[in-house]
Amino acid sequence: MQHGADFDWDLVFVDEGQDWPADEIAILRHLYEPERLTVSDGVDQYVRESVADWSQGVPKMSLRARRLTRCMRMKANLAAFVRDMAAGLGIDDWDLEPNSDAPGGRVLVVEGDLASRPELLRAWCDDARALGNAPVDMLACVSPVMVPAGPLGQLCRPAAIYERSGGMVWDGTSRDVREHFPTHRDQLRFVQYDSCRGLEGWTVINFQLDTLWDYKRSQWFSEDHVVDDLYRTAEESAAQHASRWVMIPLTRAIDTLVINVNPQDSFVRNALAKVHAKRRDFVDWIVEPGVAEVQLAAG
Repeated sequence: MQHGADFDWDLVFVDEGQDWPADEIAILRHLYEPERLTVSDGVDQYVRESVADWSQGVPKMSLRARRLTRCMRMKANLAAFVRDMAAGLGIDDWDLEPNSDAPGGRVLVVEGDLASRPELLRAWCDDARALGNAPVDMLACVSPVMVPAGPLGQLCRPAAIYERSGGMVWDGTSRDVREHFPTHRDQLRFVQYDSCRGLEGWTVINFQLDTLWDYKRSQWFSEDHVVDDLYRTAEESAAQHASRWVMIPLTRAIDTLVINVNPQDSFVRNALAKVHAKRRDFVDWIVEPGVAEVQLAAG
């Protein structure tokens, strides 16, 4: 092998192991013995058709599985909220333990057109700065319906409005921008929901989260899935797929999670309402965005 020494590692750590295709797994398995591989497998957030199999052909004595349930990124309140949301969305195999060593965290639900309120984004940026962070440490996730279908380089709607108000943005919803990292600490990062997996932020703002569930449900029906009605109907399978996708942006935040939904009843909004009724000590629900500043100060 040319440059073979470059691959002479004693241990190889694999992240997001559940997403690896079979051919890439085969390459690593060919290069390294199973005892030298450690695979991080995010089984709770698996959203693809089939599970990546790292154990095929490996003797049982060489496999050592450890289930890690304690949440090390999210503060304890956020982890409790996410666990309740998983139950509310009908996900019965979500296993998450809040980290008591990281207390705090808050959730803010905002109904209506949050994109048209750039002053709220500035307020959350200022709040992050007061705690020693910067806008680049935050993350805003948007629905595909908020991304223009025209020429490359156009900003998504929330980013465009925020920039016109004087804010700085890094809009990763544009493919040509995604090829470069943010270059200024005051840039607020924007990405589509489909690209938010693996990212994180001190404060995470999820625009129109309810439309993500609808989008992923419709997407599932447009794909060629084999359904065994003995265990689950097609509708139940589509709903489960959509719910697992919603959990991904819900788990990106470290300290503050902002969830924007439409006023109309929806599956996600109804689940949020039930969790809000249970967790009013740290979950604020704002029906009229005009009072958000008061709620933010109170938090």
